[in-house]
Amino acid sequence: MKPAAWSTNHTHLELFHGCLLFAARRIAVGVNPTVGNPSTDFGRGFYTTTRLDQAEQWARRVYRKTYPLKNPSDPPTIVKFVVPLDLLASLNSLSFVRGDSSNAAFWSFVAHCRASGKVVRSHLHPDKRRAPPNDWYDMIVGPVASWPPKRGHQYVLGSRNGMNFATYDQFSFHTNAAAKILNNPQLIPLKP
Repeated sequence: MKPAAWSTNHTHLELFHGCLLFAARRIAVGVNPTVGNPSTDFGRGFYTTTRLDQAEQWARRVYRKTYPLKNPSDPPTIVKFVVPLDLLASLNSLSFVRGDSSNAAFWSFVAHCRASGKVVRSHLHPDKRRAPPNDWYDMIVGPVASWPPKRGHQYVLGSRNGMNFATYDQFSFHTNAAAKILNNPQLIPLKP
């Protein structure tokens, strides 16, 4: 498949979030970066991906876990955001390109944010003007980590429950300034 010309994609980025319709409707009113599981790869925040299939798998997984007997009134749903690149570029962000075992910075950051089930209240931002509890990066980009760690304390990228984490990405938004750029979402309900 030949990609579209950069001239058609140079102004925006499409990001997707998989959830249930009830949650998608709340997200459409406004993203709250402090809601959600705090023990995630990059800490409490709102997580998206550039991969539609990844968001769909996540939405279906949440649906199966929440409604083992099905619930057609709350189907799995994709929330699609078209984010202007100039706004994305204005965020204070941290990016991890690789998630292989030799990337000590990535794995130490994931371990810090996961913090053995404790609620992490800080990204430990190096800018001293960002004092706790306001020392979060606005946005963090990187691969999805397989968790919990496998084989003792070795962290790995891999697959679980049919999800191939080695090729999955995540854009996490951690501050109100970051959440503000996620507006006008499109809700795409899926068949249960």
